[in-house]
Amino acid sequence: MATASPVRLLEAEHRDLDGYRSAGGYVALERARHLSGDDLLSTVERSGLRGRGGAGFPTAAKWRAAARQPAVP
Repeated sequence: MATASPVRLLEAEHRDLDGYRSAGGYVALERARHLSGDDLLSTVERSGLRGRGGAGFPTAAKWRAAARQPAVP
């Protein structure tokens, strides 16, 4: 039976913020910041991202439900 090996996302030398950014850190966040709320929710929905709880609830469904709630200061 094959076993999965851990994936190393960043090399060890990227231990500070500048190193993380030089390796492409925060690129996805910057892209997301320029999307409308609906476009961001659609992107999350297309990704298939799910919660890590036992039910694996779709993240986009949770975010859409939260977005429908009135803003509270």
